[in-house]
Amino acid sequence: DENDDDTTTAAAMPRVPSDPNAHANYNLLNNKLGHLLKWESNAYLKQPLLNLHVSYDDPNSGKNGLQSEVVTVRAEAVAGWQAMPDAGVQQHALALAKYRQTQLAEQKLRQGDRSGAATMLQTAAKTALQMGDVGGATVLQSSATQLQSGQELSEGDKKKTRIVSKTILQ
Repeated sequence: DENDDDTTTAAAMPRVPSDPNAHANYNLLNNKLGHLLKWESNAYLKQPLLNLHVSYDDPNSGKNGLQSEVVTVRAEAVAGWQAMPDAGVQQHALALAKYRQTQLAEQKLRQGDRSGAATMLQTAAKTALQMGDVGGATVLQSSATQLQSGQELSEGDKKKTRIVSKTILQ
């Protein structure tokens, strides 16, 4: 029941360190998740994973080291749930990824990071291939190869790259 009081369960939950420089203990979380998924095979399961609070500064008031209220992070699991991928949604997600990867490549190029730009263009080329856009992948990979060989991209090359970054095959 959503209104159950889980203070006893929550009290036993691990606390996130309040030290802002401390690293999260992912193994603990993964162990808890593994335990949660093996714990019970109910059709629906709602289990607290951890309690956390955030340390922050408020520049408007000039206060530092403020603490948020403690919030319980819960996992909601449904037994027997199976993903139903939608090819149309996947194509749009890949198109967005390709566009963003190309934007990041342009940004890195403006910052003078040719290697970073080439890496992002190669990633965008792989994304284009996942979409079935062989022509777009060829343009993106060609631009990446030019940058890796120390050459500058011409304005025409940059324009072609921008065009293929926005292209979605129908």
